[in-house]
Amino acid sequence: MVKSFPTLFPGGLGDVYDNKRGEVPNNYNWANHLIRYQDGRFEKHRIWSLYTDNWLKRNDNGSNGGFFLKTFVGENPPTLQQLKVRIKEGDTTFISKIQHFSAKIRGSPAYWRLQRQHLTTWMYYHAAHKHGPPTLFMTFSCAENHWGDLANILVDRVAAYDSIKADQLRQRNFKAMCEAARDHPLIVAEFFQKRLETWLATVGKDVFKIKNHWGAYEFAPGRGMIHVHLLAIADNMEVMKTYYSLRGNKEKQLEYITRYAREELFMTAEHPAGNNKDHVSAPEGTAQKDDFMPDLQKSFTECCNVKQDLMNLVNGCSMHFCNDNCLRHSKQDKKREGYVTNINLS
Repeated sequence: MVKSFPTLFPGGLGDVYDNKRGEVPNNYNWANHLIRYQDGRFEKHRIWSLYTDNWLKRNDNGSNGGFFLKTFVGENPPTLQQLKVRIKEGDTTFISKIQHFSAKIRGSPAYWRLQRQHLTTWMYYHAAHKHGPPTLFMTFSCAENHWGDLANILVDRVAAYDSIKADQLRQRNFKAMCEAARDHPLIVAEFFQKRLETWLATVGKDVFKIKNHWGAYEFAPGRGMIHVHLLAIADNMEVMKTYYSLRGNKEKQLEYITRYAREELFMTAEHPAGNNKDHVSAPEGTAQKDDFMPDLQKSFTECCNVKQDLMNLVNGCSMHFCNDNCLRHSKQDKKREGYVTNINLS
C-alpha cells in the first residue's frame, strides 16, 4: 500500500505491512483508526478510502472463499465442466450453496436479497403481533452545508491542518463549510445519524407516533452525501381505517387526510408568512437568499423569533424553483398538441 500512497505513509510507517510494527491483528480496526487520524489526511484523500475498502473486501472474499470450499465442497471442488454437466442434469446444489454463502458479501445480489427478506420478515412479525403495517414512508436528506453544530465539530478537525479555513468555518463561511463537509464525509455521516436518532426519539415518537421503523442508508450519486429512506409503523391505525372506509368518496378521503395532516402532523402547503411577500423567497416573493440563509446555520437554542425561524426554514428547505429537470415530460406528453418544449421561467 505504501507504493500506492507514499505521502500517506512516509517511510512505510503505519502501513498495513509495516515491518517494525508487525502484523495488524484486525484490518478493519487498522482502517478505522487511520480514517479518523487527527490530521485528516486519510479521510480527505480522494482515493485511499475507496482503495482500502476494496482491499478489505478482497481479503475477506479470499479468506471466505477458502472457508467455503473446505466446508461446503471438500478438498476436491468440481471443475467448471463438471458443474455444467451437473446443472444440465438438474443438480443445482453447488449453485444453491454459493448463493447462500454469498449473502455474507456486502453489495452482492444475494446480500440485497437477504436484506429484502429481513424487511419482509420484519413487516410480517409486526403484523402478526397486531402492531399494524407500515403507514409512513419518509426520506431524510443531509443539509451538511448549513448545520452550524456540524461546523463547530468540523472546526476542531480542520484546525489540525488549516488554521485559516478553521477561522472561516467559525465565521460560517459557506464555501469553507462546503469544502470541509466534502473533505470529511465520515464526520458528516456520523453527525447525520445522530440527528436522525434524536429526531426519532423526539419528534418521530411524540408527533408522528412512530413505534417501529426500518431504515436504509444511501449515498447520493452526485455529491455523495448520506440520506436515509425510512419505513415506519405509527400509532395511526384508526386514521388509516377511517381513510379506507371512505374509499368510495375521493373528496371525503382528501378532506379527511388533509385535516389529519394539518392538525396532527402540522403539515400544510401554506407559507407561514401569509401574503407578506417580503418574507417569501424569490421568485414567489421578494426575500433573497441573504435574507434567510444565515439563520439556517443556527441551532434552535439560538432562535430568537420562532415564527421568523419557521419562515426561514420554509424558504430555505421547503421551496425551490422548478427547472427543466423538474419539468420533464414523457414522450406521450410531447406528442400532444399544444405541448410547449421551451418554457420561459423568468
